[in-house]
Amino acid sequence: MDKIVPGKTSKINKTHFGSNLRFLRRLNALSQKELGEKINLSRSKIASYESGVIEPKLKSFISICEHFENAPRVMLDELLSALPAELERENNAVDLVIKEKLDDFIKQTNEMTKIYDGYTTFLDIKKDTEEYKLNGDLYASLHDILKVLETLISANWKLIQSVYPNE
Repeated sequence: MDKIVPGKTSKINKTHFGSNLRFLRRLNALSQKELGEKINLSRSKIASYESGVIEPKLKSFISICEHFENAPRVMLDELLSALPAELERENNAVDLVIKEKLDDFIKQTNEMTKIYDGYTTFLDIKKDTEEYKLNGDLYASLHDILKVLETLISANWKLIQSVYPNE
């Protein structure tokens, strides 16, 4: 029987499970938390599986294989990200998901811009009122929040411009 000696590597065969899990999760545009919620596991468990820190128990392993519609042997033995025949089709799927996510991001940034404009107008109207003077600390906090929102919106638009420079 082999003895485990600290500082020496063990003879455990490493599988491709963690890499495949990360690849399939990203391919399906899922965060670790979202995947965990779908298969009743914590985000930290998913992260541990992906990094290879721990291997899942059989029930969790089977749930993951079923979720991604892959045979257990494939999840362990084949490096899915290196399968060239599948990559082109998967890349197209990833491109579609990214485009959809970017479109959602643009819509949300537009909504944030409208909200920012609304609150800025509101503050401009209130600026000369007695209520504004009486509740100065409250309105000062609102100004601070709007400054943060303005910075966030500006960063979002810069990101969008870097992806769609002509729009």
